[in-house]
Amino acid sequence: MESAREREEERSITMRLRLLLISLSCCLAACGARGGTFSNPGGLTAGPAAKTPSPNLFVADTANNAVDVFVSSDNGDVAPAVVISGAATQLGAPVGVAVAHDGTLYVSNDAAGGSVTVYPPGSTGAAVPSRAITCGGLSQPAGISLDSSGNLYVANTGGNSISVFAPTDNGCVVGNRVIEGTHTCLFAPRDVDTRENGAVYVASQGAVLVYRPGASGDATPMQKITGSSTKLLTFSQGVSLDASFDIYVTSVSPHKPGRITVYSPAATGNAAPLRTISGTATTLAAVEKIEIDPNGNALVTNGAAIDVFAAGASGNTAPTAVISGPSTTLANPAGLDLQP
Repeated sequence: MESAREREEERSITMRLRLLLISLSCCLAACGARGGTFSNPGGLTAGPAAKTPSPNLFVADTANNAVDVFVSSDNGDVAPAVVISGAATQLGAPVGVAVAHDGTLYVSNDAAGGSVTVYPPGSTGAAVPSRAITCGGLSQPAGISLDSSGNLYVANTGGNSISVFAPTDNGCVVGNRVIEGTHTCLFAPRDVDTRENGAVYVASQGAVLVYRPGASGDATPMQKITGSSTKLLTFSQGVSLDASFDIYVTSVSPHKPGRITVYSPAATGNAAPLRTISGTATTLAAVEKIEIDPNGNALVTNGAAIDVFAAGASGNTAPTAVISGPSTTLANPAGLDLQP
């Protein structure tokens, strides 16, 4: 009978091989980006256009106190390439993740009053955070996002607010920018995304709120998507923008399965969605966060799984891929992000 040590060694080898494949694919992509010329003996015709390489997918697993790293093209019962977990990580019920261009990892933690822990690129195992933000309006922090300048935005479910931190903030931060107050219309916000121009998009209860660049204090949203025609369910859970700035939202209700709704960039008020993904074939149930990959596919945390829907998917359509099963170790995946 195979011993526990042998099983662990096999798992370790599998993880190292997956890391090697990821590294190799990145190297090949980098070499291809350098350009240059080549001869074409025999007059070979060009093949199909190359697809965007699959980026790394970072997932916060609340129940396991872990961050798991997959490849966005993974499908089925696959083991994560990297697992960050252990007491030294200071992870506590992680809910949101955000990854910078250089691979720096930010994680929002709901436990112990709330915190954001920051890890160097390439972290794995019981990695020690390089920084930990513990104040600055944090209250049940949920989804997080980085803007193009490296500022961090945190949706505070318990504080009805959005905290904004500078790229080097550390410890008990005071005097940082916070969006909060009666006119913000924020109520139990669960997720946040940002646009290159600095606009801030928030999944708030039963609504999507959009704030002007630099918004602070009791700021009034410049767009507010809410009402029966929007098809939003009671709790808006996740928000993400695609390359055309269409707004993707996940929402749930105590008595209905979760769904995905997609809105035009200028949508406001009781606006009907461009598309809705819902129905039994979707398998959507306890949906959480959503992320759009470079090819327009939508990745959604759903129960103990990550579902992937093709670009332009609509109606009662099945996911094209599902990351799920015992090898994934996923128990309660919440936030997810793709490395830029």
